[in-house]
Order: sequence, then structure tokens, then C-alpha cells
Amino acid sequence: MYQNKLDKTFVDSNNYAYQKYMHDIHQYLFQIRSLAMNGDTERIISIIDEIEGAMRMEEIKNYTNDLLFNSILSEYLYKSVQHNVDFFTNIEDNINISFISDSDKISMFGNLLKNALEAATQCTDRGQIELRIYRGNRHYIVVELKNNYSGTLIQKKGKLISTKKDRGNHGLGLQIVSELAVKYGGELVVEEEEKGVFHIVLYLSSDANFG
Repeated sequence: MYQNKLDKTFVDSNNYAYQKYMHDIHQYLFQIRSLAMNGDTERIISIIDEIEGAMRMEEIKNYTNDLLFNSILSEYLYKSVQHNVDFFTNIEDNINISFISDSDKISMFGNLLKNALEAATQCTDRGQIELRIYRGNRHYIVVELKNNYSGTLIQKKGKLISTKKDRGNHGLGLQIVSELAVKYGGELVVEEEEKGVFHIVLYLSSDANFG
């Protein structure tokens, strides 16, 4: 009973923080857009650093020729270091993800890596994340993501969803990625590769009609 009360307190506090963040996010975005139109990059950086934490320019690594994608991966490398999680990447040379819109890249890879980091951070052993991106053939890009986790996987209708304690929001990130996979003519496959290892395979087609 005492443990259940602790879990409920944990979930309620996290729900409140999430709701507060989402309540204000449109105001942040509007003001950031306004500052960008006026070229005030220093204040934009200051606002984002205050919200998310600072990452220096020299910490952005060159994984691909896509600057935005490099920034996304570098962000999660930075966060992994902060949480003592090992983050391994293996990205095929000259991989091209330019067919994915910038907003979809942020949503797709942000959700995948956020979920992986949250799960790996909670491991009793050292957390690990492994990301591979390669060409399946001349039409498809394959994104493989593995992370270890502690606890029990949540399932919905026989499908693996998440390891999160926050069951009110569980699976939302993966649902978003699944919908984006369909948009780009592919699919999202989620499985438990072995006990304690969460495995995601994302197939994306550069030939899809994105409409």
C-alpha cells in the first residue's frame, strides 16, 4: 500500500510537470519565432538553455551531412553523458534522410531517443543505447534502436508499448513514430530482443508519396 502511494505521487508529480510544460510550450514557440524574425539569436539560445539545459556548439558532432539530424543526435549524446548512459551510433556513410521534413525528424527521432534514454537511465546496471541507420535497399532506410531497461514492459493489444510508470501517457511517443512511419511508406516494429533489451526497427521509404 505504501509503495502504491509512492508510485501515485511520482506519477502525479510528473503529470503536473508535463501538463505545465505543454501549457506553456506554444508561448515559448511564438516568442522564439518572433525573436528569430528579428535576428535575436542570443536570446533564443538563452531561452532554450533555460528550458532544456545548455549544450555548446562544439558538442554537436558530424554524424551525417544533415545539420538538424546531427543536432538531434548530439543532444541525446549530451543527455546520455549527463545520465551515465552509454550511447553508441553506427550510421552508414552518405546516408540520406533529406526526404524527411525537419519537423518530422524532430518528432520521430526525438521521441525514439527520449523513450530509450528514459528507460536506460532507470537501469540498475549501466544504461546503454545503440542506434544503427543503414540502407535496407535502394528504396528503404532502416533505423534500429536498442536500449536496456529495468522493470516490466507494458503491452497493449498484444503489442509492446513502453516501460514507463506513467500509464496515462504510455505509448504516445511510439504511436506518433508509428504514424510517421506510415506517412513515409514504412512501418515501426517493436519487440523485446532478449530479456531486458528493448528493440525498435523503423523502416522509411524515400519513394513514398508524403502528400
